Amino acid sequence: MTLPSPLAQYICSYVADQYFPAYLRVDADGTILELGGQLQHYALQALRSGDTTYDSLNFLTGIIPLENDSIFLPLVKDQQGRSMDVHIFPDQDNGDWILLLDGNTSEEQQLELQQQGNYLALQTHRQKQHLSKLFQNPPSEQDTTDDSHFSALVDVAILNITINPSVGTAAAPMTVIQAIETYFATVTTEIVERSGVVAAQMGRSILAIFGLVPIKLPPSQQAVETGLEILRQASSIASSSTDPALSELCLSFEAGAMVTSGASALGLLRASPYQSMGLISPQMPEIIGLTGHIRPRELMIDAQTFKQLPDDKYAFTQSELSFKDSSSMTIYSYRP
Repeated sequence: MTLPSPLAQYICSYVADQYFPAYLRVDADGTILELGGQLQHYALQALRSGDTTYDSLNFLTGIIPLENDSIFLPLVKDQQGRSMDVHIFPDQDNGDWILLLDGNTSEEQQLELQQQGNYLALQTHRQKQHLSKLFQNPPSEQDTTDDSHFSALVDVAILNITINPSVGTAAAPMTVIQAIETYFATVTTEIVERSGVVAAQMGRSILAIFGLVPIKLPPSQQAVETGLEILRQASSIASSSTDPALSELCLSFEAGAMVTSGASALGLLRASPYQSMGLISPQMPEIIGLTGHIRPRELMIDAQTFKQLPDDKYAFTQSELSFKDSSSMTIYSYRP
């Protein structure tokens, strides 16, 4: 593939700025034939042509010479503990090329994702334990002779978060998608930390349920406070990313939220060999009808949710919302 000169120059400049490339060409015995780039970044500035690579890069032992195919070794640690991505590929005439790229940024991102994943896994496990106890101890009035299913009425609040990303400058589509995924992960973490159960992610919306696991506050109040916190954090998430490519984006997020409350039917189907949980809520028509009316930087709640909130904690504005079928409902809105 031949790239236009400006594009090739841009790629070279970007790689040089972000990844501190250094290179070596070695023969079959590991003797250096030529070298260059930012060797000092890897403490290899003392190497000279004619030296052997095995003393400084001992991970190459047994790899060189290559047979035919190229090799990529991600996040290799050298003797000093530095992380580097190592690309090794054969030269057309003689020996093998070794390209070193800095791996510290990738390692930090991977560690951050792993920590976040571990935390979410732990919280999800705790939620599953609570739900399991609920199903193992059904109400006494429930007929349990048929254990193929179990259902119970639970008071829950359903939080619907709708995301509106805005990109201020031209950016690669995959970079924008990565930024959106980072934001969604942050929103999910906030929900789980506040004892919400993420029920679904549909396009730009996340649906979460409060009240399925024990919480100190009423489910409606917990859902409202979670929604408000997500709205407050919306603009700061992209700028706090550890990825330089994301931090440099003129990318902003606006989130809108809606909370509905009421009794819902929670059911467990034991269709061997799998089990599945379902929630049937009378609020679902409201959720579907109101989703298109969610506005950025605003929290909407229904009348049932409003009744369950402390009188003096939130300054909600009451209004009537009309639908296409000529029906209407009372809603309360608040902008943090």
